[in-house]
Amino acid sequence: MTAAENHREDERLLVQGCRDGDERAWLALHDAHAADIGRFLNGMLGTSKDTEDLVQQVFLQFLSSLKRYRGEAGLRTWLHRIARHVALHHIRGQQRRRKHVQRYAQTVTNELPNPELRMVARERLQRVQRLLAELDAPFREAWLLRELQGFSVAEAAVVLELPEATLRTRHYRARRRLFELLAAADERESGRLSNAGSRLKLVTPNEGER
Repeated sequence: MTAAENHREDERLLVQGCRDGDERAWLALHDAHAADIGRFLNGMLGTSKDTEDLVQQVFLQFLSSLKRYRGEAGLRTWLHRIARHVALHHIRGQQRRRKHVQRYAQTVTNELPNPELRMVARERLQRVQRLLAELDAPFREAWLLRELQGFSVAEAAVVLELPEATLRTRHYRARRRLFELLAAADERESGRLSNAGSRLKLVTPNEGER
């Protein structure tokens, strides 16, 4: 049996345990996926005080959907599909107009060996996080699932209930738009620094005045 087959068998046993009311199976499933679901919800909503409650809501909805779960999609994919609907319902209920990606830059950049590289990479990722708020929701969702959550095209398409071709298109357009926004932000920053340098020259005495 391959590793993937072993994984699916472990998932099947966990789900069956939940159906049978086995509290240990429920706790094992929750512990295995709660942090991942929380990270995704934070990405959909922006870091929120409601995230913990929403994570629990996702698992409660999962319990209520066990009769419908047949295992065609992976358990992680199914949970993210539920989480997406929970997040969208929460956004509509709270009339949220802005949605931000969670601040994962610290975690991502900690693996870089050089402190200066970590600082530069962290600043870059934080800029990406801010710019993601400028993407329309369908493109932001595609980017989140593929880039932050690490889903395959097929898995992300299941979560978003889209054809794979549509998912690929949205992900591509999200990445292209982010590159455009980053380039524009870099240009503005470069202009700001250039203007600051020009003002500095105007107020710095020349050699003859020292």
